[in-house]
Amino acid sequence: MKYSFVLLVCLSFAVALATFSPTYAVEQDNVQECEKWWERTWSLAKDGDLEARAQISDEMSLNRFMIIRNPSDIILRQREYLIWRIHSLGLGKQADYSRPENAELRQANLDMLFGGNSNPSRRPMNDSPFGRCMLEKANQDCVRLAVERRIVPSFENYVKELDLALQRGAQVKCDF
Repeated sequence: MKYSFVLLVCLSFAVALATFSPTYAVEQDNVQECEKWWERTWSLAKDGDLEARAQISDEMSLNRFMIIRNPSDIILRQREYLIWRIHSLGLGKQADYSRPENAELRQANLDMLFGGNSNPSRRPMNDSPFGRCMLEKANQDCVRLAVERRIVPSFENYVKELDLALQRGAQVKCDF
């Protein structure tokens, strides 16, 4: 039962990511609303507002927001998602993962982030320090480990990277 839940979460994420089209038609008002929301929320996140960071991550996980550097590069989109998910561990809607009774949610989150498998012996990330942290608590302590182990860049380095990408034409898309 536990593994079927994990598989369902992984498949749901894959389908959602595959069906999100960066070329969907939106009304001009939606585009302007998205740009305003992004500018405000990104500015707060860059300045250290963890709730703003969590809000961006939550919108990405609901498939309602996307950062597009190269529309055809799904690996880069997955990387963006991974960075935001890890940097918002224990915040916003992910706060539930850190509660002791939610071990299955923590495993599902880890599997979703790293392409987990229903076979526990095929979960190499579980045996890493970051994986163990995710399974035990899934909070900001795990973010520190992810940065130390170079799973993701520090948020400060990611801010520089993303600001440069935005200056060079990367776009944000919303579906809300």
